[in-house]
Formats: sequence, C-alpha cells, structure tokens
Amino acid sequence: MLGERLTTLVSFEQLKLAAAAVLLSPFLPLLFMGEEYGETAPFLYFVSHSDADLIEAVRNGRRREFSAFAWQGTPPDPQDEATFLQSILNHDLKQQEPHSTLYAFYRHLLQLRKSLPSLRHLSKAQMEVTAIEDANTLCLRRWHADDQTLLVLAFSSVATTVKTTLPQGAWQKILDSSEAKWRGPQAISPESLAPGETLPMSPHAAVLYLKAQEQKS
Repeated sequence: MLGERLTTLVSFEQLKLAAAAVLLSPFLPLLFMGEEYGETAPFLYFVSHSDADLIEAVRNGRRREFSAFAWQGTPPDPQDEATFLQSILNHDLKQQEPHSTLYAFYRHLLQLRKSLPSLRHLSKAQMEVTAIEDANTLCLRRWHADDQTLLVLAFSSVATTVKTTLPQGAWQKILDSSEAKWRGPQAISPESLAPGETLPMSPHAAVLYLKAQEQKS
C-alpha cells in the first residue's frame, strides 16, 4: 500500500548483502529503478485518467484489493497528483552518503560479475551451494575453466563462523562488504582462506574469495 522500498525497511549492511546476493548469482539481475543507490521515495500506484467513472473504479478497486489483505487505513489516491509526486526519484542522493557508497558498491559488483569468468558465465551446473542453517549463512562456489570463486552470504544479525570445504589451493579475498571502504562496521574475515579453515563472518556480510591460478610448468 505504501510502496516502501527496501532502503527504508532494512539496514545498510543488509542492503549490501542483498545486492551481492542478486548481482553475484548465476541469473540475469533485475534492478528496480533507484535500487542501485538506495532510493528512499516510495513507489506508489498512480494513474492519470480522464474518465471520471474509470477513476472511481480504480479507486474502489484499490480499496477492495487492500481490504482483502486486512490492511489498515486507506490507500493513497492513485489519481491524486501528490501520489505521483511522492514517487519521483531523487537522483541527487547518488552524491550523498550512504547512497554514494551503495552506488559504488553496485558498480563494483557489476564489474566483478563482468570480469571474472566464474561469475560471468551463468551456469547452475558449475555451482555448488551449501547452506549452513545454524549460522544463517549461504556459500556459493562457482567455477568456469580455471576460474573459481566462493561467495559467502551471512544473513545472521550477529557475528558467526562457518567451516569451509574448498578445493585445494590458495583463496584470496577480493570483496568484503563489511570493510570500511564500504562503510562497514568491521571486516573480520581473513584476507586468505585455506580449505577446511573456519571462516569468521561479520553480521549481514557478503565476502567473495577468488582461487589463485595454479602455475603451469
């Protein structure tokens, strides 16, 4: 009814976590306008009809729709210009914090998706997903040819640790949403990770590791 955006419903750390989950998954990401910088204006349902009967029919339809969901209150008038004006994007937010950092974070995620073969190739057959339920954490290992990445998404509201199961090799951290550069609270995940090591994760953090290329003799 109120057209709330995710920006107004969750924390900044959760916004970055959601961005990593969407942009680093093996699917075509769909971003709603303004999502990439954390738009705060609601997206309300609005119309601009000229027929009075149609206008009233739309109004009544909206009331019936939300009454079926047991919503309290009256939906914003879809024909009222004020409803439309509330929904206009404020692109100036891109120049203000924390929106500018979120915008940069989205751009960085898209660059990683474009530059790393394991993220660029959208193959669910070349992916291993592990859910660690007691830590509210999801691990996604993806690969293509010699390129391998491990994405760890911590949905826990408290710091947690997960036991990793990785192929042999050196794994280097290339992204951590909890770092200061992304206005995060504190990065506690190590810069490198070995198979079988326990990985500490900050609350609502997204961490990406890249497997070092093996030298061919």
